[in-house]
Amino acid sequence: MMLSRKFSEPRRVTARGFSTISHVIAFGFDRVRNRDAATTRHWSFSLRLSPRVGWTVGCGTVLTLLMLWALPRHVQGGDAGEFSTVLLRGGVPHPSGYPLMRMLGPFARLLEWLGLNSATAAAFPPAAAGVAGWTGLATLLSRWFSGPAGAIAVLLAASSSLAVVHTFDCEVWGPQLLFAAIVLSEATRAPPQALRLGLVFGLATAHHLTAVFFAPLVMAAIWPPRAPRRADGMRLLGVGAGWVVGLMAFVTLAWGSEGAWRWGDLSTARGLLAHVLREDYGVFSLGLHHAQPSPWSLWARVVTSLSGSISAGRITSVVPGLLLIGVCCGLAPRARGVPPRVWWAVMVTFVALTFGFPAMHNVDPRTPFAAWILERFDLLPLFVLTIFTAGTIERLRRSRIHWQAPILGVGSALLLSVQLLRTHGRGAPRHEPGVEAYARDLLRTPDEPFAIVFGTDDHRTFPVLFAQEVLGLGRHVLYVDAQLLAHSWYRARLRRRFPAFPDVPKPLAAIGHLWSGASTRDTPIYLANVFSRPAESQLNRVPEGILWRVVPPHATAAAFGVDAVTRRHVAACARYRTNPAEFAGMRHPQTHPWSGDLWHAYRDGTKVLSDWYQRRGQGDAAKQLSEGDSACVAPPAARPRGTAP
Repeated sequence: MMLSRKFSEPRRVTARGFSTISHVIAFGFDRVRNRDAATTRHWSFSLRLSPRVGWTVGCGTVLTLLMLWALPRHVQGGDAGEFSTVLLRGGVPHPSGYPLMRMLGPFARLLEWLGLNSATAAAFPPAAAGVAGWTGLATLLSRWFSGPAGAIAVLLAASSSLAVVHTFDCEVWGPQLLFAAIVLSEATRAPPQALRLGLVFGLATAHHLTAVFFAPLVMAAIWPPRAPRRADGMRLLGVGAGWVVGLMAFVTLAWGSEGAWRWGDLSTARGLLAHVLREDYGVFSLGLHHAQPSPWSLWARVVTSLSGSISAGRITSVVPGLLLIGVCCGLAPRARGVPPRVWWAVMVTFVALTFGFPAMHNVDPRTPFAAWILERFDLLPLFVLTIFTAGTIERLRRSRIHWQAPILGVGSALLLSVQLLRTHGRGAPRHEPGVEAYARDLLRTPDEPFAIVFGTDDHRTFPVLFAQEVLGLGRHVLYVDAQLLAHSWYRARLRRRFPAFPDVPKPLAAIGHLWSGASTRDTPIYLANVFSRPAESQLNRVPEGILWRVVPPHATAAAFGVDAVTRRHVAACARYRTNPAEFAGMRHPQTHPWSGDLWHAYRDGTKVLSDWYQRRGQGDAAKQLSEGDSACVAPPAARPRGTAP
């Protein structure tokens, strides 16, 4: 498509045709309502489709198709399993509670009732909100710059691997982008409506606390450009009042039934406040693990992530990335109709999101797991950076370079094509069935009637939660997150399911109490992963499928000898229906690091047993075990760098 000024002229023939159709429709309304012909003009309307609107509609259509292609068919790692469970079966997710995500639950349940796959039904509403957010930004950019500049900039950013992987899933990022677009729209309105601006800012903050970084933009929009007067004070008061009203969405966390999963004790005002302020993590902490990475490493990761997203992966180094971001911010002209102080506030917001917020992170970005966790927070700065990218495209579009229109058009098409190919090559949520496959197999491993499995990490805990509460699998298994065991509300939840579970905060102490109880001493106990050094050194364990069976102190040699352990291991593996090709992390370790870690659980147990037979001089038995037709002895593959064994 050629980017030329001829597209800015209205299509008069088309508009005249639409106008004629509108008058025919209006005449029909007039006949139905028995009005006289003089009132017909009140029903007539004009459908003059300007090219600017056409670019925005086209952008939204492409993003919708991209969303439908990328939507997951199985539950994903990270927080997606938790959010999917809450949307489909009710409850409250982890701090700060995300009340507006819970409100998407009825839409997800409706889609599931209509026959949509459970994981897809849960992911569709937040992903659609993400499409609406990007399309809303394209609408703003078409008003500020031009339709082509806005559409190209939005498509370039929204089709990046960063945006596709994290927006088109059951996560908070799609609605976050929608609220960001609404805040930008209200803040740049002339004049801004104080109460409405404060309300959407409060709702955005209630949805995700990172929205507080839009505070400079909100204040610049409402701050009087002259000496303050009484009316100006009322506007400031209106913004504050609206913000408080928006924050009242947090109160809804205490409403409703128990649901399938309810993080925290929200029955008291103190518990609700603790949940909102993230006391389980720490207000500025991103997880239960704490590290002190260098700010330079955090900033370098953000810069390379943003520059790679707007350059289709062509620029992924720190210095060139900084130059690219600086050029975009420097060349972009001030948006049409936006006051200078508001435009500078947009710049301040971008700097705060890109360099201020990452400096607070307590996650080391040098491992694939941590990098995946952190890159989700790049979506908001990427969203704001898209404004400056559109401005830069518009400046190039207005340049007097010979043949600039075809050059810019062909260049944009090539860049978008490379971006889409790169995103496809790195994998989308639809390419990752491995996390759910692992959760299903974990619940298939223990024999009935009852077993307890201890494990850690979101890519185990939440997919297992989804498999049990949504898919109805493995109800005979009590899965215990060893880290969450430190919280009294979590222990109370476990005791409601299994009253004999001890009320102690340490996993090894809980295992000891289970062994000492007359009714629980013979309960099979497993580890999904060796989650601590004490667990490594103090618990004897043997492989059983993808789990580790903990050997109790009163175990007999007949029950836990090599032959008995091998029989149980082979029987567990025979119950699996998993193909190693399902684990996208083996092909895309950066995009799907979680399944790369989980896949090795299928081979570790078999390797241990094979080594046992080798040490006993039974090489034939070891070879037979290693070459058997089982999901646990898949062909070897390279372990992704940074993946835990």
